[in-house]
Amino acid sequence: MIVTKNWKLVLTVAAILGLTLTLEARANGGPGPRGPGGPPPHGDGPGHGLLHFGRLVEQLIFPCRNDCVQAEQSCTETAESDALSCAAQTCDATIQSARTDCAASRASQACLADISTLITCVQPCLTTQATAVTACVATYRTCVGVCSPTPTPTP
Repeated sequence: MIVTKNWKLVLTVAAILGLTLTLEARANGGPGPRGPGGPPPHGDGPGHGLLHFGRLVEQLIFPCRNDCVQAEQSCTETAESDALSCAAQTCDATIQSARTDCAASRASQACLADISTLITCVQPCLTTQATAVTACVATYRTCVGVCSPTPTPTP
């Protein structure tokens, strides 16, 4: 019974962590608007030859696109900051209990119970963050869409 509860808790934590990391990866250039199928991050994809020159050259050549990238990064950071604030305010007692109970042993029943309670408590904050990040990505795509087209390299 305890082993089954622990596995369910571990799977729940892993699922939430996976969702959070997926959203973070999408927001920071992983698969998504700037990953496969989308424009390369910072204009330094194949054919642009800017990778080894860094962000300065990209900013000089593609200022509109750079502004879009900066706005998306700021938007995503705000969504994460808001989620942390939400969780800290909404779940403060649970966080404090988890810190106390997990300090001695992360495998203790009290710690695992606190983590389960905390996961439930922060879920609305994570949902709000996911919605905000989705809006950030949509705004990025729209922004890049109105920028002048990226020059096609000549072979």
